[in-house]
Amino acid sequence: MTEILSKLRDRAIKFWPRVAIKESAECWLYKGCKDSHGYGWLTFRNRQIRASRLAWMIHNNLEVPQGKFVLHKCDNPPCCNPAHLYLGTQKDNVRDMLVRGRYPSVFTPAEVRDIFYRAHRVETGTSIAKCYGITQSMVSAIKRGIRWKHLTQA
Repeated sequence: MTEILSKLRDRAIKFWPRVAIKESAECWLYKGCKDSHGYGWLTFRNRQIRASRLAWMIHNNLEVPQGKFVLHKCDNPPCCNPAHLYLGTQKDNVRDMLVRGRYPSVFTPAEVRDIFYRAHRVETGTSIAKCYGITQSMVSAIKRGIRWKHLTQA
């Protein structure tokens, strides 16, 4: 635990200058690398993590507990303002996405199985993604059992 706290302090010195810090009620946008959804990403302890996760960890001087996610009250992916971040479960995150209308699509079990089946055959993830109007990474997540695993297990 002491090692992580030391690394958090060291990382804070490099991290906060990469964030556009404004008034306490405003979003503090991460200025570094972002993914296709706008979330900031960086390397910490030899692995890629979201900038908002690191901001929460630095601010609270804690690691994110297992099974918890750092969620945004502001619904702004690059935001790293600790006042806008809170811990929640995957269920909380999905509920927030549905309430805010951000869930790209809700698949039927048959559609998930179709994507899974097609991804394990000769069809490319890109062509499946186009067909369903989703990202190739979502196809990959279904194929690898990261998403909707309960529908794709034999």
